[in-house]
Amino acid sequence: NTQLSYSWSNGAGTPSITPVINTTTKFIVVGKDANNCESTVTHTVVSQEIPTVTWTGTTTLCQGDRLQLNAKGAKTYKWTNTDRPGVPLSTTNLMTDYPTSSTVYTLEGSSNGCAAEPINIPVNALPNPSLTYQGNTVICENSQLTLTVYGADSYLWNNGSSNKTMITIPPAGDTVFSVVGTDKNKCKTELKIPGTVNKNPDFTIEGETEVCRGDYTTLIARGDAMNYYWGYQTPIYDKNLSGNGTPVGIQIDIPTYVFVKGVDDHGCESEKSLAIKMKTPPTIRYSGNTEVC
Repeated sequence: NTQLSYSWSNGAGTPSITPVINTTTKFIVVGKDANNCESTVTHTVVSQEIPTVTWTGTTTLCQGDRLQLNAKGAKTYKWTNTDRPGVPLSTTNLMTDYPTSSTVYTLEGSSNGCAAEPINIPVNALPNPSLTYQGNTVICENSQLTLTVYGADSYLWNNGSSNKTMITIPPAGDTVFSVVGTDKNKCKTELKIPGTVNKNPDFTIEGETEVCRGDYTTLIARGDAMNYYWGYQTPIYDKNLSGNGTPVGIQIDIPTYVFVKGVDDHGCESEKSLAIKMKTPPTIRYSGNTEVC
């Protein structure tokens, strides 16, 4: 009311005041009208302390690892991140995240409507090692597989080897070789390497295994191989080359072995041998006069 005058306990004479409150304070205002009639009003303003917010946690970690930050000092909290502005990551004192790159988290805390200054917390996400490998991952059964990995400081293969190079003879079939590489910061990367171990070809040798001296025997190799290489007396395959089911003639002079190596379209091979025996020649007797006129 413009006909009133006011007198505040802090000395102000305006209808309203905006004091700075540092402690709980009682304000008294006296209002007087044109007739010098007056009224007195008392109002107490309770001062709430601004909370002192602190936090704990490890802020250097590997990309994708678990980050956990813990706050204290306030009644309510809000965690946000510069990569996801406006999206609360947590509204409790505990915040968990899995950062994949270096970033900044912001912590806000308040108590009784009084908010502390926001705290910015930089987090350093260290890069995980980048692994590469060398080696042939398609091999034949019973063959040695050698894989060498690069990009980290230490390694652990799924077969227990801790060497940079892993050497093994895996079973036939499709398989996966895995290795975990760790760098000097203890950051880790797992590399999975698919491999194929092809079975060696299986085949049989057919043909006559007992012949007369100087005769030929006809042998046939049948099975999973694409080509067959033949050796006579020793496993030196320089005699003949045949396809699957193709007859091969070999002249036999002495009891011996025939050796066969079958090779399939993967280059996988198997070897077999076949014993060739000599037939006992007939014993011929004669009678008669061997002297004549």
